[in-house]
Amino acid sequence: DRVGIDRASVIVDVPSRPGLKESASTVVVDGVPQRLEDASELVSGLRAAERRRWTLGVYCPEEHVEDVRDAATDVLGIRSLGRPT
Repeated sequence: DRVGIDRASVIVDVPSRPGLKESASTVVVDGVPQRLEDASELVSGLRAAERRRWTLGVYCPEEHVEDVRDAATDVLGIRSLGRPT
């Protein structure tokens, strides 16, 4: 709406948030059962890496890229990574 083009001309692709279901697994450390995420700092590192890789895409006709990029950046509260190559 902000750009003034037909909504059907803009596609917003939001993949599911990455999850690390294995982090809730129980492991035994020194004979004590613990959740993996509590027993290993690697889990938080893996989660952070997954969040950095998690991206959404906004697609539109080429002639509207700059306007749609600016609107998406503002409306969705995201930073633009620029035009894909």
